[in-house]
Amino acid sequence: MEIGGRTWMAENLDYEVPESFCYNDSAANCEKYGRLYSFGTAVCPDGWYVPEWWDWQALYDSVEVMNGDEYVGTSLKTTTDWVLSDSAAQGTDRYGFSVLPAGRGQSETYFGMGSVAEFWTSSLWGNPYSYFATFSAAYEGSGIDYTFKAYLLSVRCIMSKE
Repeated sequence: MEIGGRTWMAENLDYEVPESFCYNDSAANCEKYGRLYSFGTAVCPDGWYVPEWWDWQALYDSVEVMNGDEYVGTSLKTTTDWVLSDSAAQGTDRYGFSVLPAGRGQSETYFGMGSVAEFWTSSLWGNPYSYFATFSAAYEGSGIDYTFKAYLLSVRCIMSKE
């Protein structure tokens, strides 16, 4: 799907590589939410790449310009599967980006399914950190933060401009 002149995958990556995991080790979760990867195992197929943090920021900026009063996170999240806090609205999936609350993993422990979606960038924030794009059921926005490269997050690929 194209947003802001860039082509993004419309779903989370589900490409099995060593040290990639299904949430709670369930194949059904991989089918629905894609796989979870550490920073070092986050790869995209030929012709695609793991976005830099500024690719995510450009996506957010493009959606914000097109959105009017709706929050970016609301516009990019799916209309189902989010376990919302009292202060957040359900997603509208206005552009077909379909962010699912796939959760995250850490040292064989999984958490956040239903409440967070976090995507690797290929941008480092020093050792041992990297930037990631984040969405939460607790708020309607979206953001970019950093975390340990060993954590397990989702991946969305962006098409190379070659």
